[in-house]
Amino acid sequence: MGLLRLIWALNVVIAHTGILFKFVSVGGMIAVQIFFMISGFYMSLILSEKYVSQKNAHFLFLSNRILRLFSIKL
Repeated sequence: MGLLRLIWALNVVIAHTGILFKFVSVGGMIAVQIFFMISGFYMSLILSEKYVSQKNAHFLFLSNRILRLFSIKL
């Protein structure tokens, strides 16, 4: 799953930079939409498999995501 997200993220970069090393992108808008679809599917998969049996699953999921995102800025 991570490899697919990496491929589509690189497609977005190629679309923004033009033709890079003679690679042709599928288009920035399509690449962004597919990247977000895969990311959304991955987040729902994590939410439904990892947190389903725990009490306050949504709160735990959101707090873990917030801590993960804010730890990047620290």
